[in-house]
Amino acid sequence: MRCTSGCLDTRGVLPVSKNLDSMGFMVKTPSLLGRAAELLQLPGKKDWRGDVIKIYLARDLFSNWRGEEGFAMYAAIAKACLKWAGPEMVEEFDLSQFLDAHAGDWKEFAGQDGDVYEGLRQAGLCIGKHELAECHRSKDDHSERNETSENETSPSASQVGDDDLYKKALKIRSSVQEAFKAGIRENKLVVTPLLLRPPIPRSSSLDELHQFESECQRLCALASLVGCPQVNFPVHSASGQLFSVAIMSLNKSDRPLLAITEKLIDQITKMMAKNEPERTLAAKEPASKKHANGKHTDDREAEAEKFRHLGNDCYKEGRFEEAIAAYTQAIRRHPKAVYYSNRAQAYSNLMDFEAAEADCTAALALDSVNAKALLRRGFAREGMNKMAEAKKDFLQVRPGPVNMLPGC
Repeated sequence: MRCTSGCLDTRGVLPVSKNLDSMGFMVKTPSLLGRAAELLQLPGKKDWRGDVIKIYLARDLFSNWRGEEGFAMYAAIAKACLKWAGPEMVEEFDLSQFLDAHAGDWKEFAGQDGDVYEGLRQAGLCIGKHELAECHRSKDDHSERNETSENETSPSASQVGDDDLYKKALKIRSSVQEAFKAGIRENKLVVTPLLLRPPIPRSSSLDELHQFESECQRLCALASLVGCPQVNFPVHSASGQLFSVAIMSLNKSDRPLLAITEKLIDQITKMMAKNEPERTLAAKEPASKKHANGKHTDDREAEAEKFRHLGNDCYKEGRFEEAIAAYTQAIRRHPKAVYYSNRAQAYSNLMDFEAAEADCTAALALDSVNAKALLRRGFAREGMNKMAEAKKDFLQVRPGPVNMLPGC
């Protein structure tokens, strides 16, 4: 969740950009969104029931989800919105055309081949870099003012040029804000994809990682410039590939946005129930061999090891949900402490500490002196604020280095 800019106290937080900074938070499950809104006292009506909610789907961006899987995902999202809001309250529109008509001089920032989303991204980067530099410059000027006051010089030509570009970027921001307020009035939501393709492996080259980061920033730039609240959540394709969807609303409507998103995620999940990674992994199971009498003669342990290695590869690439599904397949074939322990580590990376604790306990039931399981359960219990129990686990581990990565 990216909250409305300025709605939360940022004292004690190092600023980067006064015009773009916003507080945000993550939750493990959608059911925690409403509780987080209450705890943080986010702005917006507590009771939105009875309001008529209009949902706009950014057709131009969703069209980038190519192939049968992409079409199926978009269809599931559209059907979920239609079922929740009603057929008269869901509408497709071209977000790029809307922004093109209101974003001012975005082409100056987009470059020769860039589109309006790239223009907004570059305008946001310009604002952020300029204000971060100003923040550091003001500190330096303050510390050196007494020494350099006699020899002050006028700003350099490059600095003047940067200032002019910064003012143009602020103008784009202001025009987009006004357009968003006028077009996306109260009780209206905008739904867009936040990932146009699945995340690339962390082992990819720096150029590939920078390219993927830029693609993500293009789709985040609108909410950053407008300063509006935005909720992001994951969806999976039929083959288990990870994508992401964002829902935005008007400034200071954070609380109803969270409540509505919680309902929409539930509907979308039901529509995409078949898109679980574990189904895809199950489809990769080795073909069974049979005796003449029809009995399976697969080596269950060998199969389990294949899924363990698959889980380790997924884990190393940051695909933790797929790693969990693979370790689950290994456990079903041949329960071993190492499989439970590895799955626990993947759960911890998703901040599901309860599941991690349970898996570590299962691993220790099979291998009572498993150092990894003890450490991982200790860290999971720390995450659940069970400090006394975590301490007991840590004290049981013998001194010496322990490699915590799955597969080691």
